[in-house]
Amino acid sequence: KAALNDAARYSRVFFETNLHDFVDTLKKLDTLPAIEAHFAALFRTIILHLDLRKEQKHATLVEKVERFIADDFANPNLSLEIIADMVHLSSGHLSQVFRHHTGQPMPDYIRNVRLNHAIELMRSSRDTLDVIARQSGFVNTSYFYRAFKRQYGVTPAEFRTKLAPS
Repeated sequence: KAALNDAARYSRVFFETNLHDFVDTLKKLDTLPAIEAHFAALFRTIILHLDLRKEQKHATLVEKVERFIADDFANPNLSLEIIADMVHLSSGHLSQVFRHHTGQPMPDYIRNVRLNHAIELMRSSRDTLDVIARQSGFVNTSYFYRAFKRQYGVTPAEFRTKLAPS
């Protein structure tokens, strides 16, 4: 009972296991392997609850990071390190959590958000590609061109030409 109370208190996880049912079942067990199996089942339940709590916490963190990137992608200094500082985590840990939940490294995610914004600007404005690159958070125009071509298979200029009405 003390172990369950400590686990609940320190992890802030409340277990669905009814302590009285657990103890009643334990009293009916008459072999050490059966008792060990009963405790093993309890510990599996505890681990599942802790893992679920961790996953929920990470999902909330990733949503917060994605919102921050959506709001600040035009900042050319935006980086994994800046975001990690903002959420008070090491960049290595944040990188692992982000990749686990999104399937891509954070720098790639930031670059893709910037490229998508650049496409929207190409569709909606007549600004030069250099201006669009800067407004999308790219400090280096040649990097913008290379990243765009790598992502979409055409240069930004070719893409824009295809957008123009015939």
